[in-house]
Amino acid sequence: MSNDDIQGRIERAYFLIDIKRPQQAIEELATIPQGDSDVAARVNCALVQAHLTLDQKEKAYACARRAIEASPNHAMALYWLAHLEPDSRRALDHATRLVESSPELGPSHATKARALARNHRWEEALHAAREAENLDPEDSFVLNTLGRVLARDDEKAALEVFQRVLALEPENVAARESIASLEADDHADASSRLYRDLLEENPAANVYENQLHWLVFKPLFTLCLGLSVAYLIGWSIAGLVYALGSRQVALIVGLAWTALFPLRAMGSAVRQHISRVAAGQGKTRRDVLNLAFKRRPIGARVATISIATLALTPAAFGAVRYFVPASSWWTAVGVPILLMGCGWVGAAVARYMIFVRQR
Repeated sequence: MSNDDIQGRIERAYFLIDIKRPQQAIEELATIPQGDSDVAARVNCALVQAHLTLDQKEKAYACARRAIEASPNHAMALYWLAHLEPDSRRALDHATRLVESSPELGPSHATKARALARNHRWEEALHAAREAENLDPEDSFVLNTLGRVLARDDEKAALEVFQRVLALEPENVAARESIASLEADDHADASSRLYRDLLEENPAANVYENQLHWLVFKPLFTLCLGLSVAYLIGWSIAGLVYALGSRQVALIVGLAWTALFPLRAMGSAVRQHISRVAAGQGKTRRDVLNLAFKRRPIGARVATISIATLALTPAAFGAVRYFVPASSWWTAVGVPILLMGCGWVGAAVARYMIFVRQR
C-alpha cells in the first residue's frame, strides 16, 4: 500500500470520527498495514480518538501504548499518553518528553500544564499554561487549559479566559462546561441555561442531565453550611444566657435567632435559587423540582431529607428542650450534632445517587 493510500485512509478515518461514526473509522484503520513504525504510530493514534469517541478509555490507552512502542518520540502518541496515563507522575514524564520534542507548540506546554496540575504542582502548571498562551494565544485547547489552572485560585480570571475561547469558537464544549461549573453557585440561571443547551445538543450525555439535577440541590447544601455557622453563633449566645441561670430565656433566645434569621433567610434563598435554575431552563420552580424527583427519585429524596435535617434539627431540639429539660449532655448536644452529621452524610449519598447511580 502506497504512502498516499495510507494517508488517505487515515484522513478518512478521522473524517468518520468527526461525523460520529467511530466504529467505521476503526474498521477503516484495520485495513492499513502497520509494518512501518511511523505508520503504526499514526494508525494507533487515530484509533485512540475513535475509542475515546466510543467512551472506551482502556482500549484508547492500549492504542496509545502501542503507538509509543512503535515510535518512542511520536508527538501525538506522547500527547495521548500524557492525557490517558492513570499514573499522574508517568503522565508528567510523557508531557515533559512532549515539550522536549516540540517546544515551539503551545499545546505541548498546555499538556504539560495539565499533567502538572494532576500532580498538584499549581505554580508550575500556571507557568506552563502561560507559556502555552504566549506561543498560541488563540488555540482553544491552550486557553481552556489556562482557564482550568486559573480556576483554582481566580475564578474571575478563569471565566474571562473561557469567554475568550467562546469568542473564537462559540460552540466550544469544554469552555461552556467550565463556565457552567464556575457559574453554578453565583449565577445559577446562566449555569442552568448552559447545561440545558449542552444536553439538547448531546441528549445521550447523562453528565449534563446529572449536573442540571444537582444544580437544584448543591447550593442548598452550601446554604446549610452557612446555616450551621449561624446556628453556632445563635445557640452560643443562648448558652451564655443559660450559664447565667435562665434556661427558658436561653431557649427563647436560641429559638428566636433560629426563626427570625437563619431559617427565614434559608427559605428565601432556596426559593430564589430554584427560581434562577428554573429561569435558565425556561421552566417554573415546580417543573424543575418535579423533573428532578422524576428522573433522579432516590437522589432527590435523600437530598431533600438531608437539607431538612440540617436546617431544622437545632430549632426542633431547642423547642423540645424548652418543654422537656435535657437529662444529660448527650441528649442536649450530642444527639443534635449526630443528626447534623447524618445530614452531611446524606449530602454525599445524594450526590453519589445523582451522579454515579443516575437515579
